[in-house]
Amino acid sequence: MPDTIYIIGAGAIGSLVGSFLTRKFGKEKVVLVDVDEEHIDAAQKNGLKVFDKGTKSPRLETVDINITSAEKIDKAKLENVILATKSYSNDEALKGLKKDIPLLVLQNGYDERLNEFPNAVRGVEFGFACQIKEPGYVFNAVKGKYVMGTSAGLTTHVADWAAMFNESDIKADMKENIDGYMWSKLLINSALNPVSAIKKCSFKELIETDESRELFKALYVESYPVVKRKADELNQKLGSFIGPPDIANWIFKKPSVSDFLLKMIAGKFGEVESSMLQDVRKNRPTEIDFINGAIVRLGKEYGIETPKNEWICKEITNYELRITN
Repeated sequence: MPDTIYIIGAGAIGSLVGSFLTRKFGKEKVVLVDVDEEHIDAAQKNGLKVFDKGTKSPRLETVDINITSAEKIDKAKLENVILATKSYSNDEALKGLKKDIPLLVLQNGYDERLNEFPNAVRGVEFGFACQIKEPGYVFNAVKGKYVMGTSAGLTTHVADWAAMFNESDIKADMKENIDGYMWSKLLINSALNPVSAIKKCSFKELIETDESRELFKALYVESYPVVKRKADELNQKLGSFIGPPDIANWIFKKPSVSDFLLKMIAGKFGEVESSMLQDVRKNRPTEIDFINGAIVRLGKEYGIETPKNEWICKEITNYELRITN
């Protein structure tokens, strides 16, 4: 365990991970950093309220955490950082950090700016379904896990971060094909997140509604060849989350089978909203450019048409323009 871990971004996943690490290693070893003054103030005064249905005995807990605002830390002095901000905040979040620090990235989407950090480890999660219910209160519906690795293979940094998470009761597996997992997660997010955002529905509601379910499947099937081409280019096998992506792609083309399986999965996640829908509800920017936007850009590079991804990017972008004007 390093002297101090700084978690930049105390949103849903940052707060949840921070609560696990704090319970294991103590608040003097873990510092959460955020820009939401209401969330910071509530957690400082009353502790971080955590309700995690992914535990064996779910109950509301209060975790005494160390949380502060971004302007109160000197990023140049940080030695070990977990990046849990939204990708669109990376310019500000990464500014001032030393390039060679051990950095664990817990983000959705693909952002080339992270290539400037040679010791960055990618942590790709599956299963967690969490959100900030109110300032100082994080809720999680499902026990999740992480896979961790780097494009260069398994390093001591990967082993260190994975060991720390496992000791804190967050399952973390080390994977050689981490890029394959990252692009596989992006594939799922390209279908789930924007549909839930424009339809303003939970995953369960999305699957139960014919129109949104069909759009979800259509986006997945359209994005799959782009993501598969990228993984082949990297000489990596796509990771498996809701099943091998090639099989999921085949199943999503079979209406009766896919509808049955999706409804089974949706029941597990309940009424939890996607991160993009949470952003929409709070009038914040979304990560559309780093998820579906990445699909569109790669599609153009590979000569693969992505009309549905282009359409949904415009829908979300138009929404963002409306809230900023």
